[in-house]
Amino acid sequence: MSIARRRIVRWLTMGFGACFALLPQGWQRVFAQGKAEKIGTIAELEKAGFLSGKLADKTPVLVFRDPKDKTKLVAFDATCSHAGCASDFKDGTIICPCHGSRFGLDGSVSRGPARQPLKSLTVKVEGEAVLVSV
Repeated sequence: MSIARRRIVRWLTMGFGACFALLPQGWQRVFAQGKAEKIGTIAELEKAGFLSGKLADKTPVLVFRDPKDKTKLVAFDATCSHAGCASDFKDGTIICPCHGSRFGLDGSVSRGPARQPLKSLTVKVEGEAVLVSV
C-alpha cells in the first residue's frame, strides 16, 4: 500500500471510530442490545400502577399492565419522539413534560407535537423481577 493510501485508510478509520464513539450511547447501546435489565418488581408495579427507570445506556423506560389484557405487561422507551425528553406516566396516559405531547397506552401519539409513536420494548417477569430489554 502506498503512503497516501495508508494515510487515507487511517483517517477514515479514525473518523468512523470517532463518529461512533461520539454518538449518544453508541457503544453502550450496541453491547446492551437484547440484554434484559431489572426495572423493578411486581410488588412495586402493583403499588404504583407502573414502573419507570433507566436502562444501562440511559434509555428511560415505562412499564405498566396492558390495558387490553391485565395479565400482560408492556414497556416503552419513554423518550419523546418530538424533542427527546423523558416522558412520564400520569393519570393513565404518557405525557411529555417538555412540550405536552401525549401518548396512548399502546405508545401511539394521541396529541402532538410528537408525530412518531414511542418505541416498544421487550418486557418479561422472572420471579418477582420485571426485566426490560431493547
